[in-house]
Amino acid sequence: MDGLAVGGRYSWRAVLAPSLTDFFFLCALAWMFMASDAGWQALLRDGDTGIHIRIGDLILGSHQVPTTDPFSFSKPGQTWFAHEWLTSVLYAGLVRAGGLKALVLLTGVILAFYNTVLLVDMVKRGANSLVAMALVLAGTNAASIHFHTRPHVFTLLFLTLSSALIARDRLQPNRWIWLLIPMTVLWANMHGGFVVLFAVLGIAVLGSLVEAWLNPKEAASKRKMSVRYAGLTLVCGLASLLNPQGVKLHLHIIELMQTSWYKTHIDEYRSPSFTSEPMFFFLALLFLGLMAVYPLLRKNRITEALWILFFAYWSLVSARNIPLFIIVVLPWIALEITHVWHEITRTSSPQSTAGVLEDIASQTSRKFGAFGLWTPVFVAGVFLLTPTNRWPSDFSKETFPLAMLHRHAAELAEARVFTPDQWADYLIYQSYPKQRVFLDGRSDYYGEEIGKAYLTMLEARPQWRELLAQYRFDTVLCPPDWPLASLLKTNPDWRIADQDADSVLFVKN
Repeated sequence: MDGLAVGGRYSWRAVLAPSLTDFFFLCALAWMFMASDAGWQALLRDGDTGIHIRIGDLILGSHQVPTTDPFSFSKPGQTWFAHEWLTSVLYAGLVRAGGLKALVLLTGVILAFYNTVLLVDMVKRGANSLVAMALVLAGTNAASIHFHTRPHVFTLLFLTLSSALIARDRLQPNRWIWLLIPMTVLWANMHGGFVVLFAVLGIAVLGSLVEAWLNPKEAASKRKMSVRYAGLTLVCGLASLLNPQGVKLHLHIIELMQTSWYKTHIDEYRSPSFTSEPMFFFLALLFLGLMAVYPLLRKNRITEALWILFFAYWSLVSARNIPLFIIVVLPWIALEITHVWHEITRTSSPQSTAGVLEDIASQTSRKFGAFGLWTPVFVAGVFLLTPTNRWPSDFSKETFPLAMLHRHAAELAEARVFTPDQWADYLIYQSYPKQRVFLDGRSDYYGEEIGKAYLTMLEARPQWRELLAQYRFDTVLCPPDWPLASLLKTNPDWRIADQDADSVLFVKN
């Protein structure tokens, strides 16, 4: 790798001397998770983390991937596959070894690492280092809405590595591109987002064919490139079948992507709402990406233009795709801005502001090398030396009514409780194997029928009484502002067993 070899020999100086790559990684980790008390705790705002830990415990205990549902009383024992089983095993193993502290540190390292790799790749491809850093920081802010301890962080990592390999291969074909094959095997067992790789490769195949048609002088090389990526797509597709479910995994993902109900009723599947600071950063990057399309088309860079257009559309369809857009598109934004910057500074004197900035960027670019020894040393130091009170000992109290959940853990474990899906995830984390729930974060498993019943009850729509009776609920734990809570307070069949500012616990008389 860059910076590790000098004159064909291994350079210990590159390993021992910290580079700007190490420095940026350390700063990113500190900025995102160590600058405030809520840094690490913010990674535990999603209840899916808890259910993944328990799925991992189940696999480690039985030494097999479950094929039937172990967690619900609404669909007990029905066919279900732990699609992200390898991540669940990793999460459970980390919690056993080092508690939630080890788990959030891994997540933080992955998030800081993929952003650092994205930055270094942009610089190595020729982007102005100052421009690249500014864009990565903006992209980090925009993507922060999905910074949780969930399996999707592995898609962010693998997509960053894959996009870098493919972009480098398009400039100069090399054998490193075949690393995508083992990466696909790992990816398919850790998160369903592996399908995005086939979108990137498929666009590369199509774009190369169009480029061959538009430029006869490069037709032969472009057609050869198209065949290369078509073959790679096929082999990676076969590699993705190496999972416990085989092709059923792919069929499940296709079915999920085609179900409109999820896009309408599940927040992360909905289109983005431009009402927060991260969304303003995303909006700016979206405009910059679309502005880069025209100059790319003029250069016959059809593949790159198609990547931008496809991922821009995908990010507007569903907010969960915003980090994917940032990873794929940011390098091309950086390169186009760099081209414009070079045009501006070409006639500038070295003493001018533009000339000084250009000199700083040029010197900085040379200092981005491979990761050295200081990165793992710093991570180990963070784990071992950070005071205990800076690490989370439980999930986020901003998302979960922890005091209520802990006070009534025993009763809830024995009850048929109706509660938000996020809180149900935590109940499973807290009390499995005793605990069973009506619906948890596995919305793809429960399907539209259970999902509609859930919404009918929480919003107190017509038929809510019949559904409470149908599923034999004897306990309701919900936020006090739910419509259902307002009606149960006046219903003689129910009484308030406990309440606080964040939740109210109803028990059936």
